[in-house]
Amino acid sequence: MELNESLAAVFRANGNNFKPFLRVMFRSEEFYGDDIVRNQVKSPVQWLVGSARMLESDLPPPFLCTAITNSLGQNLFAPPSVKGWDGGTSWITTNTLLERYNDAVTLVNGTAQQLSAMDFARKQGGAGGGGGEKLAQLAQRIHVGGVNLQKILTPEERADKDSIVASLQNRLFQTTLKTDQQEALHEFLDSKAKLTDADILTAIRLMMSTPEYQIT
Repeated sequence: MELNESLAAVFRANGNNFKPFLRVMFRSEEFYGDDIVRNQVKSPVQWLVGSARMLESDLPPPFLCTAITNSLGQNLFAPPSVKGWDGGTSWITTNTLLERYNDAVTLVNGTAQQLSAMDFARKQGGAGGGGGEKLAQLAQRIHVGGVNLQKILTPEERADKDSIVASLQNRLFQTTLKTDQQEALHEFLDSKAKLTDADILTAIRLMMSTPEYQIT
């Protein structure tokens, strides 16, 4: 209640301008409380756009973004009912979780995964239509960007395995992974005599395939 009153006072004092109001809200301790942070399953759109931003990579072409969100269970601008999508844990099924793992490869490596005409359907479960088959074939021949490691890791970080894990952990999760997950990442990196960019990209994909990455 005290925070609400403070925010209301800031809003009124700044002529109902949202910018100062949001600045105060985003800097408040309450906004980052344990009951709020990392307590929401990312929707397909959140997952796709958020991943591209955190990886500092370009989004795939619009038609491919549509196919990806469709495959993850969200046909944008075409909710299943007037109330919208159920959200929450309904976003995660055996199929959509596997799709998230596969789509992580698309974003990280910059190579589109195998998509069918169904993924390009205007309605979930509908026929491809609208050139769905042609779009599916085109998706296999395009390069969608991928991660530029020089943008997200310094040369010093790329040369040190502990720094790689620490930096990527902070970038992708803004918190620390569980001990066994960190050990698994270190074990993977330690198995490489000479670390390559491909190995680091694989580590990113492994991080994106954890349950923790599916929440925000």
